[in-house]
Amino acid sequence: MSKLSADDELQLQTLLKQLLRSISDKISGAPSPESAEEILLCLEETDKNFHNYEFVRYLRQHVESSMGTVVEEEIQNLTRGGQHAVGAAHDTLIQAATRRTRNSAQYRLMIQTLKNTMMVVVESLINKFEEDQLRKEEMNRAMERCQSSSQYADNCSDSDSSFNQSYAFIRQEQLQALAEKLDPSKPKEVRREALQALCGAPLSDVLSCESWNTLQANLCAALTEPDLSVSPHLLVALTVHVLLILHLFTAKSVESGFRSQELSFPTGSATVDINTPQISRLLKQVRLMNDFQKDVTTFWIRHPEKYMEEIIESTFSLLSIYHECGSNGAERTLEPVHLLSLLDIKATWFNKWMHGYYSRAVVFRLLEKKYKSLVGDSVNHVSQLPSCSLFCLSQRSIYTRKELEYSFFVHSLCVLGKLIIYTDGRKLFPVKIRTHKGVVLQHQLINAKFTQLIWNSLVMEVLWMLCERTECAADCLYQTPVIETLLAPVVALLTEQRVCVSHTQITHVPPFIGCKSLYLLFKSENCCHFLWFLLLIWNRLVWEETLLGSLLNFAATPKGLLLLQQTGAIQECVSYMFSRFSKKLQVSRCEKFGYGVMVTQVAATAPGVAALHSSGFVTSLVVELWLALESGADDTRVAHPRPTPMDPIDRSCLKSFLSLVNLLSSSLAVWELLGRQLLANKSEYTLRETPTSIPDLIDRLVAVNSDVKIHSLFHYEQSHTFGLRLLSVLCCCLDSFLLLESQYNICSMLVQRQKENVTDQDTTEGENMKVIIIDSLSVERNHILVRVNVVGGPSERRLPSRVLEEGEDPYSWPMFISYPPPPCYILNLQDFQNNTKGKRYTNFTFSFLYLFPCLAESGITPVYWCTAHYVEMLLKAEVPLVHSAFRMSGFTPSQMCLHWLTQCFWNYLDWSEICMYICTCAVMGPDYQVYLCVAIFKHLQPEILERTQSQELQVFLKEEPIAGFKFSNYLEFMMGLERRYRKIILTDMDNIKNPQE
Repeated sequence: MSKLSADDELQLQTLLKQLLRSISDKISGAPSPESAEEILLCLEETDKNFHNYEFVRYLRQHVESSMGTVVEEEIQNLTRGGQHAVGAAHDTLIQAATRRTRNSAQYRLMIQTLKNTMMVVVESLINKFEEDQLRKEEMNRAMERCQSSSQYADNCSDSDSSFNQSYAFIRQEQLQALAEKLDPSKPKEVRREALQALCGAPLSDVLSCESWNTLQANLCAALTEPDLSVSPHLLVALTVHVLLILHLFTAKSVESGFRSQELSFPTGSATVDINTPQISRLLKQVRLMNDFQKDVTTFWIRHPEKYMEEIIESTFSLLSIYHECGSNGAERTLEPVHLLSLLDIKATWFNKWMHGYYSRAVVFRLLEKKYKSLVGDSVNHVSQLPSCSLFCLSQRSIYTRKELEYSFFVHSLCVLGKLIIYTDGRKLFPVKIRTHKGVVLQHQLINAKFTQLIWNSLVMEVLWMLCERTECAADCLYQTPVIETLLAPVVALLTEQRVCVSHTQITHVPPFIGCKSLYLLFKSENCCHFLWFLLLIWNRLVWEETLLGSLLNFAATPKGLLLLQQTGAIQECVSYMFSRFSKKLQVSRCEKFGYGVMVTQVAATAPGVAALHSSGFVTSLVVELWLALESGADDTRVAHPRPTPMDPIDRSCLKSFLSLVNLLSSSLAVWELLGRQLLANKSEYTLRETPTSIPDLIDRLVAVNSDVKIHSLFHYEQSHTFGLRLLSVLCCCLDSFLLLESQYNICSMLVQRQKENVTDQDTTEGENMKVIIIDSLSVERNHILVRVNVVGGPSERRLPSRVLEEGEDPYSWPMFISYPPPPCYILNLQDFQNNTKGKRYTNFTFSFLYLFPCLAESGITPVYWCTAHYVEMLLKAEVPLVHSAFRMSGFTPSQMCLHWLTQCFWNYLDWSEICMYICTCAVMGPDYQVYLCVAIFKHLQPEILERTQSQELQVFLKEEPIAGFKFSNYLEFMMGLERRYRKIILTDMDNIKNPQE
């Protein structure tokens, strides 16, 4: 950065402009320059998007490339003993390395260089800003002079008020005299005065005058003045109706100019100089037309459709000029579209015309009836594009044949890409082209694009545009020839012989590409080709990451996750996801809702959880939680302690809590992370000891059964409440609860803590009585004990509240301190005791609900990759608001379906509804479990939308029963789903023994 090139300066200017635009609201509200400077200095603390700005990323990349080696050397010098510092020593090491780095000569050089560079960039921006301001002031003064002298008013609907304007009524003789004064042979001053007088006359009088033909010809001649001394005056003052007439005349003038002059297209090493009089005049006329084409879309909707149709038809008529090539194919002529592509290479005018249906319908109608050859010419040029080299982007006046063809290619590509995304545009195919035998179909056009320039970002931009529209992708991309062409590079890469490249060679490629001394080694044109070859090699090295990012998108659905597990790619994809998570990057190009949805989907399966654990994601999550819960972000809280939280889970820890709930939502995940793992139960815990695994977290936050663990927590009550809330959510899954109970004896531990949390209270008889202390922890333990020891649906059990009430009796619910649980928590207890038929099935039921370790380690269950997959598919189509709510919350419907179905809705529905569900699936088909889950989500839609706003969706669905749901009320809805989707779902369920098919 010490030697700033023009490209680097332009890039920094662009990035700095983007940053200033992003924070313009904050800076503009500052009362003084000092306040604005303070806002910029504190931007990292106040703006959550600070690290996402491209300017900040550029600076971070520059610092890393400049000081990375220095920092590594300082750390190596400070840790030569070979021991890794932990705790306080680790902090001291970081501080020492930072201090020595900032005192180094390299750091001072980097700061000085960066300061000089930014001074140059800022000074350039200020100069450009001042120039733009001066230019705007000059234009405003010119506009004021024109308006004050002409007193012009328009009678169209977009004119200003007529109270401050006036008309100069004029006779026919005066109009005829003005027409004569506008003759091109008259002096310019005479014509300019006549034009000003003419603009003060009503439009109706001008259009109906006897000398209108002469007047029209003279106006158009003024528009095409070579020195542009009269035409700017004309364009400022004319009404939209006269502009239309002049646009039509300009189009005819350009068309006649091209037909009469027949400018030759350059061949071989010949070039085109746009400064020549003939081409310069045509280019100026085309530019005037192009500017009008881009601006007319802002007001033509307020005029009759004929106004717009005449503009579009005149443009198509001009572009349809085609001169047949000679017999040898080399005698080509320059066409209007070549000049138009030089002025507007990305076809902005056409994009604006296609934006609204009002104009898009006219475009399609004219193309279909009269100008279908335009589509054929564009297809012809895209299909037969020759090889292109890298061109200089600086402005110049001489263009070669290849550069003209390339600009025409880009222009045609943008036009065709915009046509294909619409249904009426696809109806234009197949088309006939002059240099091609037969017809060209849509997939042949797509195929030609990728075989010619598969690497070109322009073609990829069109491809992304086609992929974003489902109907368009189905018609254009989901064709066998197109798919084969798109997969051809991947197939070739997999089948070709691998070339071994050493690590040293790979690391030397990027500096070699950017080395400017390459010109000293290669003083010929081959240097550019060599650089391009090296760039292709380097781009190939990142294909693996690109492929992993694309494969990671499969993990967004249960069936996609099954494919990753079957192919063995799940471990690599999850590791790639964690690497992006560590760098705070977006999870992938297509996933826009963060890591929550992807992690939750992966965590629903045993292979996915194993991959998350081995990649380091679980450890990172636990450490992040501990920092938010116990350690804090930094040591400043010693001087400025954070306020006492009012909620059971502080807002600063809520994100980590929900992430843990998503991770441990499935019993498979609980078994994978806790199965056969004992708790530490140490005799001593240091204050700086940080848990790194789920067993460590259970040991420190849930199983707090000793004074040592209590004293090791800075915030005992808050942290233990957090652990008990997490335990409550885990115990909602019966399989997870049985595992925790069998390994850690959770219930006995909670009961023991309740018995220890007592105090003496005097009775009226003068005796001491042990009374349980009512606090947040005892209330939470009581809720968990009742939840795990009393089963039943919403009308079969009652769960104690977690909220204390005001008054003498703040907690009226009886405490669970011994077995059996208090009878008030079991509704209809008498009916349950009289029913003795189910006693012999009790042991069978519990063994049925337990997910044995062999099943947990066997892979992905069909309930997940088949049933839950179709629940998500139907939910997106039938209940889209619920599906969007799940995406926004970072949770997945498949996780909840897996939870409900594996324990047969026990504790969520009443026993009568469960029996109805089992009988329906047995009689009407297993696909009804899919329809039932969709019906339940539809029933819970109001609650789901409300809980999503308060970030309680996961906890609500896990802990709360499905209240008010009756199977009979939704039977008609489920039968409707059966009629629409049974053929797909039941067929897949019939093939459940062979999922690969």
